[in-house]
Amino acid sequence: MGERLSHFARSAHVMTREQQVHFLRQVGHQNFKRGHYVLARLAYLKALDILQKFPNRISNKRQISCDLYIDISRTYIEQRLFDDADQYCLKAENLSTQITDKVRLAKCFDCRGRVCRMKNKYEQALLEYYKSLDLKVAILGENHLEVAHSFHRIGNIYLKQAKYNNALSMYEKSKTIKIKLSNYKGYNLDIAHSYHGIGSVYWEQSKYNKALEMYQQCLKLRLETLDDNDLDIASTYHRIGDVYTSQRKYQDAFIMHQKAIKIRSQLLGEDNLEIASSYDGIGTIYWKQDDYRKSLMMYKKSLSLRLKILGDHNLDVANSYRSIGNIYYSQDNYQGALSMYQKSFDITLDILGNNNLHISELYHAIGNVYRKKEQYSQALAMYQKSFAIALEILGPTNLLVASSYCCIGHIYLKKQQYSDALEMHRKSLDIRLQILGLYHLDVANSYRYMGGVKYIQGKYDKALDLYEKSVLIKIHHLGDKHIDIADMYQEIGDIYDGLNNIEAAIGKYEKSIQIAIQVKGNNDLYIARLYRLFGNLYHKWENYDGALLAYQKSLSICMEKLGIHSINVAKVYYCIGNVYYSQDQHYCALPMYQKSLQISLPLTKGDDPDIAEANHKIANIFYLQANYQEALFHFQHALTMKTALNGNVHNDIAALHHQLGDVYRKLDRYNEALSMYEKSLDICLELSQTNTLDVANLYQGIGNIYWQQHRYQQALSKYQNALYCKMQLLGNDHIEVSWIIHRIGDIFYQQTKYSDALSMYQESLQIKISYLGPNDLNVARTYNDIGDVLWRQDKYDEALLMYQQSLQLHIQILGDIDHVDIANCYHGIGHVYYYQRKDNDALDMYQKALTMRLSLLTEQHLDVAESYHYIGHIYSSKCKYDDALSMYRKSLQITIDILGDNNLGVASTYIGIGDICCHLDKYDQALEMYEKSVQITCKLIGSNNVDVAGAYLCIGNVYLCQFKYELALSMYKKSLEIISEIIGNDNLYSANAYHSIANVYRKQSKFQQALTMYQKSFEIRKKLLGDDNLHVASSYHGMANVYFSQGKYNYSTAMYEKSLQLRIKILGYDNMYVAISYHHLGEVFYQQDQFDEALSMYQKSLDTQLALFEGNNLENGRLYRDIGNIYRKRDLLHEALFNYRKSVDIIIQTVGSQHLSLANVYQDIGNVYCKQRKYEDAMQLYQNSLDIASTSLGNHNLFVASCYEGIGDTYSNQDRYQDALDKYQQSLQIRSDILGTTNLDVASCYYRIANVYLKQNRYPDALITLKKSQSIRQHLVGDYHLLTADCYHSIGNVYFAENKFHYALLKYKQSLKIRLEKLSKNHIKICQSYSSIADIYFLQGQYNEAKSLYQKSFKIAWKKLDKHHPTIAMLCHQLSKTFNRQCKYVKANVLRLAFSSQGKVILDKKMMLELTSSSTESDTISQGIV
Repeated sequence: MGERLSHFARSAHVMTREQQVHFLRQVGHQNFKRGHYVLARLAYLKALDILQKFPNRISNKRQISCDLYIDISRTYIEQRLFDDADQYCLKAENLSTQITDKVRLAKCFDCRGRVCRMKNKYEQALLEYYKSLDLKVAILGENHLEVAHSFHRIGNIYLKQAKYNNALSMYEKSKTIKIKLSNYKGYNLDIAHSYHGIGSVYWEQSKYNKALEMYQQCLKLRLETLDDNDLDIASTYHRIGDVYTSQRKYQDAFIMHQKAIKIRSQLLGEDNLEIASSYDGIGTIYWKQDDYRKSLMMYKKSLSLRLKILGDHNLDVANSYRSIGNIYYSQDNYQGALSMYQKSFDITLDILGNNNLHISELYHAIGNVYRKKEQYSQALAMYQKSFAIALEILGPTNLLVASSYCCIGHIYLKKQQYSDALEMHRKSLDIRLQILGLYHLDVANSYRYMGGVKYIQGKYDKALDLYEKSVLIKIHHLGDKHIDIADMYQEIGDIYDGLNNIEAAIGKYEKSIQIAIQVKGNNDLYIARLYRLFGNLYHKWENYDGALLAYQKSLSICMEKLGIHSINVAKVYYCIGNVYYSQDQHYCALPMYQKSLQISLPLTKGDDPDIAEANHKIANIFYLQANYQEALFHFQHALTMKTALNGNVHNDIAALHHQLGDVYRKLDRYNEALSMYEKSLDICLELSQTNTLDVANLYQGIGNIYWQQHRYQQALSKYQNALYCKMQLLGNDHIEVSWIIHRIGDIFYQQTKYSDALSMYQESLQIKISYLGPNDLNVARTYNDIGDVLWRQDKYDEALLMYQQSLQLHIQILGDIDHVDIANCYHGIGHVYYYQRKDNDALDMYQKALTMRLSLLTEQHLDVAESYHYIGHIYSSKCKYDDALSMYRKSLQITIDILGDNNLGVASTYIGIGDICCHLDKYDQALEMYEKSVQITCKLIGSNNVDVAGAYLCIGNVYLCQFKYELALSMYKKSLEIISEIIGNDNLYSANAYHSIANVYRKQSKFQQALTMYQKSFEIRKKLLGDDNLHVASSYHGMANVYFSQGKYNYSTAMYEKSLQLRIKILGYDNMYVAISYHHLGEVFYQQDQFDEALSMYQKSLDTQLALFEGNNLENGRLYRDIGNIYRKRDLLHEALFNYRKSVDIIIQTVGSQHLSLANVYQDIGNVYCKQRKYEDAMQLYQNSLDIASTSLGNHNLFVASCYEGIGDTYSNQDRYQDALDKYQQSLQIRSDILGTTNLDVASCYYRIANVYLKQNRYPDALITLKKSQSIRQHLVGDYHLLTADCYHSIGNVYFAENKFHYALLKYKQSLKIRLEKLSKNHIKICQSYSSIADIYFLQGQYNEAKSLYQKSFKIAWKKLDKHHPTIAMLCHQLSKTFNRQCKYVKANVLRLAFSSQGKVILDKKMMLELTSSSTESDTISQGIV
């Protein structure tokens, strides 16, 4: 176009405007024809620009404009830019309507039809084309070239819809009109175009000779009319090449495509879409010849051009991806194919939407991939999607629909749904017959596929009939010397083999080989394949010499053509091995099989059936030779391969599992043996081999393995199957039945379904007593198991009775001697005492069991390790951590010596050691132990079991102690997920996980979520264990903790009381759990300033613990700390320090000097020193606390934040406000990072920061910060909470400091209202509220009101505080000032003199109370302020 435009530029000045427009339009047409759509559009737009400058009076201006709009629209259409095309088409349509030019309007409809056609919207395209046709016929008459063009376009649509007769009719109509108009210029080219269309119909119908005739007619006419180098001629060469490709005349096809590419290169250059199309055609030739490397190269060249010219968002690009996908599919690179198909799909979907034939074909292609990958469900889904779209667009009678039916039939065949497969192939055949007629290759294929189904069904006569129909059609099309015919004869030979007609089978094989030799010569791999199949036939009929001769011929060809390293050679060696194996010549068979494997394994993915069978045969040989390790190796490989090939339910797979079980049994690897037997059993059952004693025993054995793997539901199912079989075969009261019932009880026990377990054990016991008599060891052991259930239900007295009954029966039968069963009884009794927290009694029983086991079993025995393990539990419970560690390590060493590092006993001991580390705040070591336990357990029995779930709970506990709440939560949820997957949600394991999750939410101040979790845990525990149970008591305790954190002390007290009463009822008063309940009740009283009651509870807890434990333990240390807190609150600082120091001594004695409990006490002592104004001492204590916390937890954790807060308090008391603010800000940063911004601890930081601002007279900052604190607290605990009341009071202080007394009074009253509702009437905070409100009344001159509130405040302070407390002196002073203002000078002076200069009271109690007592009137005033 550059030259033509240059010519235009040089000549434009001598052309009229009309000539310029005409010239540019001709340039546009030439470029359009050559595929230069952008250049064509530039010419049209230039012409349009010139035309716009024409005067409107020129008569044909609008007609030419309309034509140019249509021309521009066509360029956009060819580039698939449909929106732009529609825009210009609409302009043309509007203009043609204005000028009432119906012919041009018809051309607009043609444009719209073209767009619809390219979008695969064929019905809409037909609608547009028929609208155009009707207009043209009405205006121009039937015999007009434009009418012929419309018929041709309609024919194109019918061709796309596979309505070949309709398409042919339209092309013929078009051709007839053109012939009638033979005197016009370009007649030959239009006739050629019709031949081209007719040829396309024949090509689609596989009528290749007729198609070729039409294309050659087309070529002849075009060559007569056009220059040799014309794109239309290239297009015809291209189509002739496609026909030759379909006819497998690949050399002729290649020549045609080369001619096309030569013309296109000369005219368009190398970078053009037409060239890309030629590369596609050549790529297809290579593909059909199985030359995938060259084919892929051509398709990629085509793709590269299309991407360069069109970008990556174009249908031609999508088609290239699809072609490359076809190559990958042919290479068995299914993942690569899927990737390419998906790329094509994504582009096509984005451009055309979901409902078009391109998408249908892509679904079909993706379905083929899934079918090859044996993912039949996915394949079927894809085929069905393809089918649905094709059905909607093309109707039920269409070749794409037929193809979908065919492929769905293949899927049903693979799934062994033979009737469905036949139905699909029959539907496909019916459509193909209707569209293509009887003699078409696709029809022949349908007959062949149906024959294949019949063959697999063993219906050989019907299969033969269908194959013969197929072969007749193929001979009609391909002649009798075609390789497809050789294939058909070989398959027909297999059918005769099925009919036991060996002579006919051999005849067909010989005919197949004869044709193949004629087509391919003597030395072709195809011939080698036929010889190998012929050898198989001889082998089957025990003609071993004939088989060996055929195999040798096959081997000779393969070796010559491929060399020894070929899969074909490997297959032949395998077949020769089979011949020797069948003759029991194992010494000859083994090297053949080994050669086969040696060659094939490096060359394949191991999914070849012959490789699988070779492994199987080699394994059998080694087994017969007693070489079990080699047998095991090859059986395993055979199993893997055959499972991939045949699925799990197959006789071969059942046999392999059985044989593997035999090998494992020979090797004494019983767990693996049972696993194999289990799989064999499953297959046998599915193959209807049921209800025998052997099957029942296999059920039971498999159940045992599942039980060991903690797969309880599966184990239960197997035991129940075994029980059913044995009851049917042996009756209900047989001893074999009792064993299974007992094992079912074991399952329920592990699932924490203790009531069900008890029922099973009791039923088993009755059968045993009936069958064996009451004095039998099996009866005694069952008593022991019943005891296990009862102590799990917290029925300790009943459990103890069972254990003692078992012990007595054992002694009666065995005598009073050392015996393993008697040791087990002592061990069981120890469990009862352990869970009753009777640690001394438990220790005595465990040690008895240990002593007996040591005497009977020696040190190196797992029962001895178990005893050490549980004695370790006792020492841990008694806080004797060194002794506990010693026991755990003994247990660990024995277990490792016997079983090695990787066993469940070692994993369990690591948990125990981890618990000790956690108690000692050695969190990294604890985590290391727990993670070791998880790794071992996962390795042995997988990640989905209760032991792993339990370990995750332990890891979560560590993170909880480290204040890493999100990590803790993730561990607890992991644990819950595992339990839910294994045994569902209604079990104690799940209840424990919910309880742990609730603990995290409570720590995060997510109180409602915490309550929900505790409630879930509670409901499960109550459902499983009833009301009177320690687990239920624990749930009450957890809910009480939430209410305590929310400041709902009445609710909290009620829950703690419920928990306490249950614990006393079950365990008695002298128990650790009871001590814990007393402790928490004391904390509730402490928070309400009910110090006497709190002290009483703490003392009860302490007394209980002292009675339980020898010497001191960590809990005692914590109790002395809490008692110290009471004295500190009462300002009895010396008493507080005394208790704190006791706490320090005990903690250091029990857990060392680096424990977090010690850090807590150091903070409390620091608080005392602050009150005593010993700031340096306080700072030292805070620093000690900080050092411990940093060492244990690192620098960024909540404990460190708490230390910073304490240091900040010290700085604040020293008036070092900036230092205080820095520490509070550090604390705030840590808490916000860990807890988020909405948390009570974060609110506490804001509260402290605000109080510093208040002291600095930074009132606006104080107010803003207090409101932040208030907002968080209101969000978390509501308006009526003491923390919210504190915020109101502090906000009141700010307003008071700003002399905004009205606002201050309002906030003080809000605070007082909450405090009166939440606290006892003599609480010190109510004293504070009265005093603050009184201060405002005093300043406002309301002296009666002020006096009344000062008196009430003084009354509380006098009762609650030490008589030398500064608050009492301050209130006396304020009252004195108030009396003075009221002119009550005597009272004022007496109160002024009530304290000496040292602050000591010099008046007696009676006088003080008379002076400060409030009248009835004052009571009324004080009540009115709320």
